Amino acid sequence: MVTSPLMTLPEDPKEAQKVFQSQSVETQLELVLQSRGKDRLQILFLSEKPEQLVQQLPELEVFLTVKEVGERDSLDLISLTTPEQFQYLLDLDFWKRDQLDPEKVLHWMELLLESGEKKVIQFIQSADPEFIALLLKKFLRVTFLEGEPVERMEQIPFFTLDQFYFVHFKGKRTQEIFEPFLQVLYRENKEGYRRLMESLMVELESELEETGYR
Repeated sequence: MVTSPLMTLPEDPKEAQKVFQSQSVETQLELVLQSRGKDRLQILFLSEKPEQLVQQLPELEVFLTVKEVGERDSLDLISLTTPEQFQYLLDLDFWKRDQLDPEKVLHWMELLLESGEKKVIQFIQSADPEFIALLLKKFLRVTFLEGEPVERMEQIPFFTLDQFYFVHFKGKRTQEIFEPFLQVLYRENKEGYRRLMESLMVELESELEETGYR
């Protein structure tokens, strides 16, 4: 049973869903905001259109819910966030003072992939390209090999999607996370992928970090 100053939702899940869905969106949102943690998630997904409710939540409330429930148990919620809500989650969790926390970056990029390709595409389309470059800079190195003999290119144990930019991942876990991310990026925006590769070759990590922290 979920109780609030507005009403008490029945204990039976089907009855609770029926009562909740009979309320206005405004009342549904109030019920969501007056609950916490797992109760909040449970109420959100009583809605016929949970995405509509999630995207009306204040960014801080989304962050608090994710922290109270746990990131992995909040994947359904995370997958429905707006670009701004998702960026807020990253901004609050990524930084140690003015530097990125590498473990947090890997953790959240893993969560992004687990949230589904639609969410990955949304992030690619909405995030600042310099921010994406900053995330990748710590974990991979890019080499450009245009005009190299084919036999030499075949000997290079790097990852490539276009036979021009070759990527060396700094560790197995890094590759497992960023290789599928790059594949989606390349498929969705080849020119954006090219610009990212160029940025990773020439931009200093400190410069990207300073820009990202701002």
